Amino acid sequence: MNTRKFERRRRGLTVAAFVVGLIFCGVVLCPGPTDADSIVVPGWAYSGGNVRIDADPAKFADAGPVAVSGDAERWGWTVEYDFEVPVEGKYTLQICYASAVARPVNVRLDSKWVGTACDRVTFGSKDPDSPTSNSSGATWDPVYRWGKVATIWHKSLLSKGKHTVKLTRRQPLPNVVALRIETDAKFPEGWQHPQFKVRDINSIPKKHRAALLSSDNLLAALP
Repeated sequence: MNTRKFERRRRGLTVAAFVVGLIFCGVVLCPGPTDADSIVVPGWAYSGGNVRIDADPAKFADAGPVAVSGDAERWGWTVEYDFEVPVEGKYTLQICYASAVARPVNVRLDSKWVGTACDRVTFGSKDPDSPTSNSSGATWDPVYRWGKVATIWHKSLLSKGKHTVKLTRRQPLPNVVALRIETDAKFPEGWQHPQFKVRDINSIPKKHRAALLSSDNLLAALP
């Protein structure tokens, strides 16, 4: 089996574990456990772009909030995510997304093109023959560059510190559930997963904020 076919099959198994992990603990959205050498950024924790949060279980957010396309801009649609890595190393990027139609995206890191992702239709968890844009049908997709899984920086190590991933498309984006940044380098002992804040909590109806707020009414964070 070639690498691409293997990755496709592996992603189908991975998303099942991810969706099971998206459960509510009180009023905190608690994803499944993550490896020590990875960072998971929730889709709703975007830092820029023309997207908005859908947290309505009756719409796209039936298994957790997603970032969905907002109003079009002259360049099309974009969404940006800031993250900070604790060690220098080779990193790969996966995107957990849902889309009833193929909506491939270009992926950039710190303005440099990395590759493409999200080029497949996703299907419902209850009806596997029906395409869906709901978060319950989301799947993980590695970023590819020239047919191979891409490292975030093609010819050099990713430096320790803050970086920005940007997804772009001339047409609407797929619905983004999460991003996962992984490395074989070991994170420091005692490293804590970063907290991510909602960009504009007031844009979300109060009845749907439980998925984004802690029991202390603080902006939600991945544990």
